[in-house]
Amino acid sequence: MNARKFLNVRVSLTVTALALGGALVFSAMTTSCAGSGGSGGAGGSAGGAAGSGPVGGAAGGSSGSGATCTPAADSVCFSSGQASGVLGGYAWIALGQFNTATSPVCDNSANGGGTSEPITKANPCPSSGGKTVWSGSTGLCITGSVPKVGTTAGVTGPDYTGYWGLELGTNASATEGNTVDLSKYTKVSFAFDPSAVSPTPTGLIRGVISVKGHVPADEGYCANVTPGTPAALTVFNTKCWDGTGTNLTTDDLKNIVNMGLEITSNSTTDYTATNFCWTGMSFQ
Repeated sequence: MNARKFLNVRVSLTVTALALGGALVFSAMTTSCAGSGGSGGAGGSAGGAAGSGPVGGAAGGSSGSGATCTPAADSVCFSSGQASGVLGGYAWIALGQFNTATSPVCDNSANGGGTSEPITKANPCPSSGGKTVWSGSTGLCITGSVPKVGTTAGVTGPDYTGYWGLELGTNASATEGNTVDLSKYTKVSFAFDPSAVSPTPTGLIRGVISVKGHVPADEGYCANVTPGTPAALTVFNTKCWDGTGTNLTTDDLKNIVNMGLEITSNSTTDYTATNFCWTGMSFQ
């Protein structure tokens, strides 16, 4: 199983509306905040490594920081790149080596760079003065490409490490390294619009959960999800594409370090995400 390294970028955006249960409201906006590079495992496709976010990803904010949203009970909403509610950490994006993201971009002018540099796996938005600039709708949004899995020199078989996809994620806590206890819940529902991906994918949108202390550290738990449909937390599996991995346990749920939503690749189809937004979560 290939473990993938990925990018952890803190983001900032203004949430003007939140709709859980799959009903989404979109409005255009552009905001920015400081970014932070990091590494961890990323979500996989069929035959790839399971999802995992950056353990102890850096916290903080910049322009627009301090704004909050008001989540419903047992829910999560996003504002200024920070989750509020059941989770309270900062958000980030992740992508494979051969995936691209045209939005958000990085304003690196404070470091002598450009104001709209692309964010890539190799070139994260720098933490020292860099600002992640978002242009999209409510929630955490990304525009980019998810090409079908190809081959790479030196890699045996399809390169699921380089082509795995795009991910939006959030740390569980605003304090670096801290975790959140979700053991009182049994289900989670993600709010997003799959039609923002073309062609609309079937079974390729995955929820991702990372547990602090999990071995190996870059392996996480994933499950195929549909908007507004509760998924059992203990169904999340380290090999969710075939169910042969390890499932989350109640003890694991006591040490959640981050969660994410990703568009994963397959071996047959090229996908394009246009303002694909994760607008929140609800727990039961």
